[in-house]
This record gives sequence, C-alpha cells and structure tokens, in this order.
Amino acid sequence: MRYLKTYESIIDGPQIGDYVICDEGYDEWSMTPYGKKLANFINNNIGNVVKIRKGTKFNQKNKYTIQYQNIPIELEQAFNTWGNKNIKDYKIRYFSIKEIKYYSKNKEDCEAYLASKKYNL
Repeated sequence: MRYLKTYESIIDGPQIGDYVICDEGYDEWSMTPYGKKLANFINNNIGNVVKIRKGTKFNQKNKYTIQYQNIPIELEQAFNTWGNKNIKDYKIRYFSIKEIKYYSKNKEDCEAYLASKKYNL
C-alpha cells in the first residue's frame, strides 16, 4: 500500500485556473437552432475555471464557474456576467463535474484534445 507524503495530495476534479472542455448536453431546448449553436460553441471551445462552489448537505454536487472568451455576439445572452466594479466582467456558465469532459493545467493539452476529437483520433 502506498502512503501519501505531506507534500502530496489527491485532487478530484479541476481546480481554479485549470482549462476545461465542457459538454453542454442535449435536451429539447438544445435541439433548437440557437441551442445547437450554443452547444457547438461550448463543446468546441476551452473555458477557464474561475470559481468552485462546494456542495451542501442537501446538494452534494460541486458547481464549477467556467469563464469563456471570444463569445459570438448572438450567444452572449446565454452567459451570465460575473464581476464587480473593480474587476473586469466575465462571461461565465455553471457546470457540474459530469458536464466537464476534459481538464488540464495546460491550455495546449486541451487544444490537443479538441484537435484529436476533430479528426477522430
């Protein structure tokens, strides 16, 4: 059996600052033309974790606040604005761990994942 040293830790899921690729999911709403555009944008772009809301005893799921950049104008209304007068406003969405397909500390790893998905590698 392997024991953890004091400087090692086991981390489940993405942490603040990690890059993620999320899955918007498919339901009746996402089958509309607007929903398809939004799902396509989320599934094919890299987001950044800016906040993690821990689950409560009633709702065990963690909610990850994911920031996206370069959002098309027609999709901006689907993103919440987060920030205050001292901080630049961010365009964000909330996801659970089940909706995060891939995460990494390096943006290049996420770009490689998207490229492999694009070419079915």
